[in-house]
Amino acid sequence: MGYAAALVMMRGPPLLTRMLNRVDDLVMPPLARVVALTSGSSFRTAVSVLFFAAPILAVWTLVFGQVRLAFGGTTLFKSSGMVRPLIIVVLAGMVSRQGQRAAMVTMALLVAWVLPIEPYRAVVHQLTVQKHPLRNAASCIQRVESASGGAPRGMFIDAEQGRWLEGLNNNWHPMYYYFRRIQPWTIQNAPQAASLERALHDPQEMRPAIVQDARYRSYLDGAEGDALRRGGSPPIIGFFGYSLLLPGPYRTCSPEAGLLATP
Repeated sequence: MGYAAALVMMRGPPLLTRMLNRVDDLVMPPLARVVALTSGSSFRTAVSVLFFAAPILAVWTLVFGQVRLAFGGTTLFKSSGMVRPLIIVVLAGMVSRQGQRAAMVTMALLVAWVLPIEPYRAVVHQLTVQKHPLRNAASCIQRVESASGGAPRGMFIDAEQGRWLEGLNNNWHPMYYYFRRIQPWTIQNAPQAASLERALHDPQEMRPAIVQDARYRSYLDGAEGDALRRGGSPPIIGFFGYSLLLPGPYRTCSPEAGLLATP
């Protein structure tokens, strides 16, 4: 698509310029009186305004859809397509003897017309959408701990020490960056489902937990699976082969907290 658009913009304007010049040579001589009017400054100004306003109108239509100008409930002007702006550009270029410039503008508008503008618009919109689940979760956990009024409970980390230390230097850097302020960290190197179960369900030990995905699946499939599922699985934020589990009051720190809230 990009190559075709570039090819049209390279080859199209010269061809269209020759066509406009030929039409101009055929049409303008019989309209000698109209040609004489072009020497007036007012007429040239009006044509110039149309020549520059029409492309702006066309681009606005492509980007935002229908253009509508109303006053006092009365529609003064409405445009929802590219045909009329293109006709205005061509006619204004011919009358003002700017066939080459009109050809360039017309070809650019035609290329823009056939391009998938809607997907481009959606991509541009997505670029403005900011999602920071780890940063937001970390800030929320700190707020929950501050609101509790007790001593900070920190984080429960259920992962192999080797993989944990390796992760701090690689994939774990974002997690360490966002969660390093949530202290203390209780790190469990050897698998022990009962310790994770207490972190998720015991009111005295409840805290957010980071667990290796493979280890967590093994817990759920093992003898402690029913205990871990007690009261329903906590909200989970997944990242790089690990999961952040948010039990009890920390459930509000999930990106889906609004969906999880009971009416």
